Amino acid sequence: MQRLFIAILLILLSSTSLSSPLHNNGISINNIEYWGEYSFEKFGTSEVNYEWVFNKSSSTLIIIKSECKSCKPFDESNVAEINTIDDFNVSALLINHKYGNGIYQIHKHSKNINFLIFKIFHKGYYYKFQLGIPNNTNQSVFFEQSIEFLRAINSFTIF
Repeated sequence: MQRLFIAILLILLSSTSLSSPLHNNGISINNIEYWGEYSFEKFGTSEVNYEWVFNKSSSTLIIIKSECKSCKPFDESNVAEINTIDDFNVSALLINHKYGNGIYQIHKHSKNINFLIFKIFHKGYYYKFQLGIPNNTNQSVFFEQSIEFLRAINSFTIF
């Protein structure tokens, strides 16, 4: 019985250890384990910034939480501004997330990287999810990671 209790405890601890830095900073994402190993950094003086970088063999996911006293919720004007940038191959659209309006962007960078970006402002914080996938990534892997990225956005919870 004691071994069973210890085994259950170890399983619980191992499954929450990966998401702990997110949880410790008020964020929850259901499928975060999918993205693999991560590094975490907290920086800033007047406005605090948190950054998690998850490295998978074929991509990098960056999640940023920034304190922002002057930020405002996104609207169509922000999307229009992004879509008129001439220097980049970028498309953006406004999506309705449970925390308000968010912007979803697809950016084909000149350095042969596809970026999928989601950003939202909620209660004094700016959140940004950025997935970078090299252009030469197998299409099925690219599709799988794009779906997992959307799942992460959909399950993203602030507490």
